[in-house]
Amino acid sequence: INAEYGMEWCYTNTTKIADTDEAIHVLTLADQYQLSGLKENCENFLIGSLCYDNYHELLSLSDTLNCDIMEKGCLKWIIIHKLPWLIKNKPGYLDEVLPHKNKTVGQRLINFIQ
Repeated sequence: INAEYGMEWCYTNTTKIADTDEAIHVLTLADQYQLSGLKENCENFLIGSLCYDNYHELLSLSDTLNCDIMEKGCLKWIIIHKLPWLIKNKPGYLDEVLPHKNKTVGQRLINFIQ
């Protein structure tokens, strides 16, 4: 892990993340080195940066790194910002582009809502 982030996190329990790319990099390393608090911090930063350009990448990353917080944030964002338009205009689109293990995105959204 970048020594700067790791040391700052270990000693102060805080870190300064400048942008989404940096947060993804630090999240990946925090997951690798099992720094759960830093990982959670990065997940929350990324949830705050969700937009039409990155929701697909962040949902996929949440699956790869088992980021439950970020997955819930992504699903909530999709429900609020994307789902109504997609249901109306592109049925089945989410299940095609956002596979998740053995569940479709539709199943994931239903589970999330319940």
